[in-house]
Amino acid sequence: MNEIDRVEAEINKLVAENDFPVEVLNDVFHRLNCCSDYQYAKQQLRYLQNFKNQILDKKGGLSDGD
Repeated sequence: MNEIDRVEAEINKLVAENDFPVEVLNDVFHRLNCCSDYQYAKQQLRYLQNFKNQILDKKGGLSDGD
């Protein structure tokens, strides 16, 4: 498995395990279809990871008072 395949597998796993908005997924997959560079793919993976950590995890997490 080469580097691009590993990044693709990580992206697919992240997408399968989380409820990303369609707009986010469309944007990321459009960008990946336009450029298949390893570094660019890693950037898209980081974007999804950051979106998950900053947006999705906070939506589903407990508040400080719980």
